[in-house]
Amino acid sequence: MAGMAKGNLMGDRSGFISTLNLAVIALTIATAMAGWIFGVSAIFVRMGKVGIESTYAMRDGDAFVISMYLKNHGSSEATIDAAYINGEPFDSAQLPLVLKTGQRYVLKLQVPAGNGIGSGLMVQVTLRTQDGFTCSALTMLP
Repeated sequence: MAGMAKGNLMGDRSGFISTLNLAVIALTIATAMAGWIFGVSAIFVRMGKVGIESTYAMRDGDAFVISMYLKNHGSSEATIDAAYINGEPFDSAQLPLVLKTGQRYVLKLQVPAGNGIGSGLMVQVTLRTQDGFTCSALTMLP
């Protein structure tokens, strides 16, 4: 009977070592796959992040010039493809505008007076990137 117990222990031990080896191999493969997946996904999540550092407006005859100091804080270039004044689309000859990573730019929008735009009013300027992100700023018209 003692011999039989010894044989079972040896069988259990080799089974335990085999199971342990399989677990170590599976853990190694899982770690490698996770590293690969997160490394590859970093390529796809790079995006431009445009921030408005400051905004001011000046009067220019029958129009207002809204100057916006922009900077791309993102990890890749950003393309600003649309501007909105008080929620309404605004056409500008400066758009689309491509900003490289870390690049600063002064965007000047010439907004004609009238149609709810006049001195002493607060206007909201919203910029939209091709990625669908927006940034907004409020400015008082002089």
